[in-house]
Amino acid sequence: IHIGPHEGLYNDIDVRDKFKQALDHVQTYDIDFIVLSGDLAIDFGELEAYKWVEKIMSEQKFPYIVMAGNHDSVDRMRSVFQIPDEQVKDGMLYFKKKLKDFPVYFLDSEPDLVHKNQLEWLESELLQESSEALLFMHHPPTLCGCQFMDRKYPLRNIAEVQSSLKRIKNIRHIFVGHYHTEKTVRFDDKIVYLTPATQMKISQTNPDFEMEPQEAGWRLIEWD
Repeated sequence: IHIGPHEGLYNDIDVRDKFKQALDHVQTYDIDFIVLSGDLAIDFGELEAYKWVEKIMSEQKFPYIVMAGNHDSVDRMRSVFQIPDEQVKDGMLYFKKKLKDFPVYFLDSEPDLVHKNQLEWLESELLQESSEALLFMHHPPTLCGCQFMDRKYPLRNIAEVQSSLKRIKNIRHIFVGHYHTEKTVRFDDKIVYLTPATQMKISQTNPDFEMEPQEAGWRLIEWD
């Protein structure tokens, strides 16, 4: 969502208004919770951005979850959002949540990688899980055929993450942000869903940065 610390335009975009447009649309659905899947702040985890997001989300009728992206600061997020202590380990925001008895896992890729501690935790957790689980992470765990983002801002330890995920057979659906576009790609036996941003859309075909017109984007997930 890339919320700026102050009102006004960022790259000629009113990012706060775009986010509120998406939330207005979300309110027309009967959902269980909202996932703000990283990059809540526009650049470096601006505290003012988090305070504004927390205020707006407190006015919504649905519960929500925050994740850390490469433009976030877990320490500043903790000072604003009601993040339980057990969700933060060694300064990283990764955790498990049960939704109607379905297991959902969340990883932290703030430093443009997923630390091995998280991968070991995820494998250990899933070995004990008998049912299928969903995984949310900010960065895609694979290259996605989006030329600019694949070239400039991929996950830095993709090979390590892929090796770990290949051993986990009860995660088949992975939901990500980061790439500012909507796309579905396959990796091994898994499907990776790139979720569009509320802020702006980035071209998939241009090897250089190019914004494309798009309404405030979000993804509805139905799972049964």
